[in-house]
Amino acid sequence: MTAKSLRHLSHYIVLLLILMSGLLAMIVSGKSTLFHTLILVLISLSYFIWGVVHSFLEKEFHLEIILEYFFFSLLGFAFVMGVLYYL
Repeated sequence: MTAKSLRHLSHYIVLLLILMSGLLAMIVSGKSTLFHTLILVLISLSYFIWGVVHSFLEKEFHLEIILEYFFFSLLGFAFVMGVLYYL
């Protein structure tokens, strides 16, 4: 593997750890909708921050990419909230 692909791998391992810890927190929190909502907000915020840091480290720090991470974090939040509470 090249140095760049190893760097990408380490970035995505961090993202996977963030998402898995959020999933674990959702499971541990039981049926509390308040905690689920808070955890989902934290997961979305963490994803957005990870995206900003990742794009900065990759020297691709542009407004379009930042907005893309922001809107995907909102979309993910809305989708999971919809699945959890409205189905």
